Order: sequence, then C-alpha cells, then structure tokens
Amino acid sequence: MSGDAPPVPERLTVGRLTISGASRIEAQRIADALPAALARVAARVHAGTVPVDPRASAADRVAAEIWRQVAPRVEQGR
Repeated sequence: MSGDAPPVPERLTVGRLTISGASRIEAQRIADALPAALARVAARVHAGTVPVDPRASAADRVAAEIWRQVAPRVEQGR
C-alpha cells in the first residue's frame, strides 16, 4: 500500500445542483448531458416505462434521481 489518500470526486455546481464526477471533465459532461437526459426520463415516465436502465449513462441516472425527488412535488401541484 502506498498510503496515498483515495481520490476525491470533483464537484461542479450548476445553480443549486451539485454534480460529482471522477474528474471535473466527467462532472461537466454530466451537466452538459443533463437537459436531454431529463427529457428522456420524462418521456419514459409518460410512456409508462421504467425511468432509467441501471446500465444507462451517468447523466441518465442523475436525471432519474432528480425526477424521483421532484415528481411528488409536481404531482401535488407545488
């Protein structure tokens, strides 16, 4: 063992959302892909299918988690 500290994920904050990635470039890629990923999740939900496949891209998994957190508020009309 080399005794090196484990790598700390890079974080990118977009508005009130913080995205973590293995690198700043990965976090930026997720942030850039997020709008389209949210649209895909919404389309899947409205079609009655699963919001995201576990093997999906990081952006799709992040979008599905955002959807899960926001959906109850949207349904309540907030």
